[in-house]
Amino acid sequence: MKSLLSILLLAGTIPACAQTGERIPTWTQEPDGFKGVKFGSTEAEAKTATSIPLRCLSVKSERACMMVVPVGSFNMEVLLQFVADKFTKAVGTFPSDSFSDVRDIFFEKYGKPHNVTEETLQNGMGAQFHQEHYGWRGKLCLITLSKYGSSPDEGLFSLSPIDTVDAEEKAREEAKKKALK
Repeated sequence: MKSLLSILLLAGTIPACAQTGERIPTWTQEPDGFKGVKFGSTEAEAKTATSIPLRCLSVKSERACMMVVPVGSFNMEVLLQFVADKFTKAVGTFPSDSFSDVRDIFFEKYGKPHNVTEETLQNGMGAQFHQEHYGWRGKLCLITLSKYGSSPDEGLFSLSPIDTVDAEEKAREEAKKKALK
């Protein structure tokens, strides 16, 4: 698995599935957390809410807890991010050759995605890969799922409450403005 920092950074770079101001579709399968851990939960609450053991560590002013979620013949490695002791994001990786299984699980659990994009990626050796991105955005939560994350060997997903997504987007925009001055 990639470093904690690279996964958290990658999770912020996946294209959002809907821009602010667009009509938000009715989403009857919108989650309020991940694997029994509700957004806004404390780390202590998270540890009691899920039956999956959590290994936690500090990264700067944040805490992250890793969980390994068994899914059939493979595992998803998931980081639960805590800011000010509140659960703000789940970011996970899985083997990209298991993408169709993960995609089917997400479709069953969260319904039809609100946004689908496909593109061809090419690495430095000239090999091409068919990238698929899926996104769900509701009133409370944003979910992204990609066949490839930071390498051709792993896929990537994230679940975040909308207020966290909006705050991150605002911070990125402010950083851009400062860089242009």
